[in-house]
Amino acid sequence: MFVFKTYCQWLVLTVFVLPCNTFAEQLPKLTTLSNANIKYTVPAKHYVVLRRGDIEAIIVDNSAINDDVLPKHRAGYSGVVSLTHTKQKRNIFVPGIAGLNFEHIHDGTTQDRNILFEPRKAAMELRVVNDHVAELYQAATPHWGLESSLRYELLDDGVIEMTLECIPRRDTFKNGYIGLFWASYIHQPESLDIHFKGIKNGGNKIGWVRGITPKHGTLPTHVGIKDQRLFKHDKEFPLSLAFNRSEYQFTQPWYYGVSHQMSLAFMFRPQDKIRLTQSPSGGGKGNPAWDFQYFIPGYKINQRYQMVMRAMYLPYESQSQIEKAVKPYRFDLATDNFPAELVHFTPAKCNPVFTAQGEGHWDVKIRERGWIMRENNQYRMWYTGYDGTREGQKMLGYATSKDGLKWTPSPENPIYREHWIEDMMIVKQDGVYYMFAEGVKDQAQLLTSNDGLKWKRVGPLDIRKANGCPIKAGPRGTPVAWYEDGIWYLFYERYDAGIWLAASKNMKVWTNVQDEPVMLPGPDKADRDLIAMNQIIKYKGHYYALYHGTASNPDKTKPNLWSTSIAVSDDLIHWQKYKKNPLQPISENKSSGILIHDGKNFRLYTMHGKVDVHFPIKGEPGQ
Repeated sequence: MFVFKTYCQWLVLTVFVLPCNTFAEQLPKLTTLSNANIKYTVPAKHYVVLRRGDIEAIIVDNSAINDDVLPKHRAGYSGVVSLTHTKQKRNIFVPGIAGLNFEHIHDGTTQDRNILFEPRKAAMELRVVNDHVAELYQAATPHWGLESSLRYELLDDGVIEMTLECIPRRDTFKNGYIGLFWASYIHQPESLDIHFKGIKNGGNKIGWVRGITPKHGTLPTHVGIKDQRLFKHDKEFPLSLAFNRSEYQFTQPWYYGVSHQMSLAFMFRPQDKIRLTQSPSGGGKGNPAWDFQYFIPGYKINQRYQMVMRAMYLPYESQSQIEKAVKPYRFDLATDNFPAELVHFTPAKCNPVFTAQGEGHWDVKIRERGWIMRENNQYRMWYTGYDGTREGQKMLGYATSKDGLKWTPSPENPIYREHWIEDMMIVKQDGVYYMFAEGVKDQAQLLTSNDGLKWKRVGPLDIRKANGCPIKAGPRGTPVAWYEDGIWYLFYERYDAGIWLAASKNMKVWTNVQDEPVMLPGPDKADRDLIAMNQIIKYKGHYYALYHGTASNPDKTKPNLWSTSIAVSDDLIHWQKYKKNPLQPISENKSSGILIHDGKNFRLYTMHGKVDVHFPIKGEPGQ
């Protein structure tokens, strides 16, 4: 991410490139291509009418049709040939052609037009699954050898979910990747443009972008801010929309356009790394094409690939109204990325596995987040002990375990007592243990150690705004650090009112990636009012944040009940919360959760007041 930093007087440009991802998925079987148990019929006609909610969508294969429903429909155009709404009976797509039309298969090499437009030419079979679902199956195409099925489903309220499953059957893609392209031809809208959240190349301000392209093939494609992929292609590659980039990058994977008081929004899964493309005249003069592209790098023969997107057609009132309307559908697309092994846990029968020693000891109570690491087949735990009073000095304790269940406190406890230590976490990098912890008055601080036992305090963290000026005085607590590609990232909270993200190359000055929080409380009860992050892990190409939150108790005589939740991101900035949060019931008051891998599975430890462990829902060790 590009961040302009003004050190109050001097202007300095610092570039923080947020880490990129790869994906390794166990794909569910979503279409008739992969799931033989899906029953379907092949109708006599080459189209089917689907209706749900306010929407009517006609799905068509690539045959020519001329009847009362689809007069003069041209051969070669498939997908959604007509899309109407109860409040707009006019088809948004150009008559005779289509939207969500499977347009191109390519590898960046110059080919005959019929080859580049092979999805239009190769026979398709329309498969009707039920009143709300139809698929377009295409056997391995003559040139490319790509077998595919496109599933069009009207969800409960008429939102279209389109799922692609495809399998390359031959090694025909010379540049080592598969390029796929979909086009939607819009019929005479008042504005040819599209709208998305993004940033200008080299800029530092994220906001709404009005995507304008002066002519077909000029500045047509907008890539994601984290999409650094380069695909080899011929200099004179004839599909000018595919590789010519615009001056903007999008920061959220969706966009919309407006036509005749209606809006059509396209939403994508972050993991699919879609590219947004547009043409002012793809469907003829005054008929823009609102398009998108999906690339499969490093493809393997006979391996199945998958892409999922959604399209929403609704009356247009305002930009904020569209953003609010698409939010739950974008959330659902992102939350497909919560594997069961990260969210389904059951408490161990032996809980609690660790508690304070109680009266007469240095640790009358333990509090806040502790930290557990598994090294050399041993579990190591650091925790905060104190005398049980609010003002009592918070000191660092240490314990070890062979199994993560039975713990032995160090006889040297507390192993660090010189400064206030609580709510800590540790990153081990290049043989050094870096502890990020709260100090007095919730001031984030750094300590280092070569063995995890003898600690040296570096001092409080210097956190700056994006312009380089110090952030406002006050708490900057519950620090969580992440290191990747030579950059340190720091998440912190302020009064538990939100979570901010800063970055540093030297750990001396931390600069906000943006001055707005990257995660806010709510809207659900688990974290409705207060929130703080506990941990970041990277798993199957995504970042997962364990965090805790609460809804303030209206009865001020009773304490708030905190719980542990999880969120996912592809760039550390934009987070989607798991829709079934929290991971354990709110009534159990289990916060400060972290995930620890035991060599076979993840365990969930919650650590405030006592340490509990939770095993994968399939059972505890030995079951």
